[in-house]
Amino acid sequence: FTTGENHSEFGLAQADDTQCKSCHGSGSLTPEAVHSVGKRAEYASLFKVDFTSAAVVTSAIPGMKTLTLKANVTMNGAAIPNGTDLKVYNATTNPTGMFVANGLLLGNVTTDGTVYAWRDVKPTAIALTLKDGTLSNGELTFVKDIPDAQAVGTIYVSSEANVCIKAGKVSSCNATGLEFGPTNPIGNTAPVKFYSLDTTAVVKARMTDPARITVEEAKCNDCHGTLDYIKGTRHGTYTFDQCMHCHNDTTGASGHPTVVYKGTDGSKVINPNVTFKNKDLFTVAHRFHSGNFDVIAGIFRDANGELVGYPSPETACSACHKDDAKLFATDGGLASEKRSIKVGSNYISPVAESCRSCHAHSDAAAVAHFRSNGAVVEADAMTDPNLPVESCATCHAEGKTYGVDKVHAEVAH
Repeated sequence: FTTGENHSEFGLAQADDTQCKSCHGSGSLTPEAVHSVGKRAEYASLFKVDFTSAAVVTSAIPGMKTLTLKANVTMNGAAIPNGTDLKVYNATTNPTGMFVANGLLLGNVTTDGTVYAWRDVKPTAIALTLKDGTLSNGELTFVKDIPDAQAVGTIYVSSEANVCIKAGKVSSCNATGLEFGPTNPIGNTAPVKFYSLDTTAVVKARMTDPARITVEEAKCNDCHGTLDYIKGTRHGTYTFDQCMHCHNDTTGASGHPTVVYKGTDGSKVINPNVTFKNKDLFTVAHRFHSGNFDVIAGIFRDANGELVGYPSPETACSACHKDDAKLFATDGGLASEKRSIKVGSNYISPVAESCRSCHAHSDAAAVAHFRSNGAVVEADAMTDPNLPVESCATCHAEGKTYGVDKVHAEVAH
């Protein structure tokens, strides 16, 4: 505000924020227009992938089963004509190569609702894309040999396809005058479906059970308009149960391991005492929104430890969590029933990780406190995911002396 630095090419200094609406109150400079948030939600239904079945039969390859998936696909409200080359509509700027363009989201679901993404299968990930399907009268059929180990129980299936838009319609990404092009595509609508590949009952993932989720997608969208805004340039995803494909407690890796803050000279300073080696959804959401990520952009901490860029008091859990949400289960663990998180090939306790992902205090005293209350931290190197429940709830459960409902009252620090 004081100097106007980085505020347009004119360096528009401002005394306060009372005049922002002069330019950003209407027209092409409104936040929703600049960030294309409204259009992302509006255009989400232009490309739909609706899976209808999944089944396996014995393969000619020993140790494998042949999986067949079927999905109805519509573009601009109509079934896609036979002979359409879906590669023309592929759009992704994913620089990491974790996903192929327009990949399917595939994985197993265990009886307790835990997901194991097929992208993590060793030694070879199981991958399919929309262009791998055979198109007939608006129906895509996918056929893929998969290992016996994955061809059992419940699987989940969805799509993270991105498409290009021109004049309010899905368009070839090679066209000119694109409204949403290869660098900012629009995600598809692809409800996550669950199918049993054997005679066992279908089990839905934890992320789809309202009783086990304490955060509301609607509250996320109150700020973001659509979750596709978050990952839209890389993955066409709108819902938690699509996000779970990467952001789960079984992947055991993080693309953003360090925590940084903005130094007094504007530089990025790494906190050497805090690292993260998982990307479970609550970990990354807490970290980013509390300014404990590895970039200085959007939301971050300054040299004094103050949170910059977050539009709510940082203690206001209800900005994201459901009103009156109970974060702890009756046994003292998390209400989601998540009892461990994979880091590398080992496991840690989820409550302590939840706390430190927001507070980012991992000094010796904090770690000692976690461990003395039953938490398994990274240094403990536990290889069994069946960890004991931490005793954090004894003091920090709702209604307790230091309950989260008291210490995280909705007031600024």
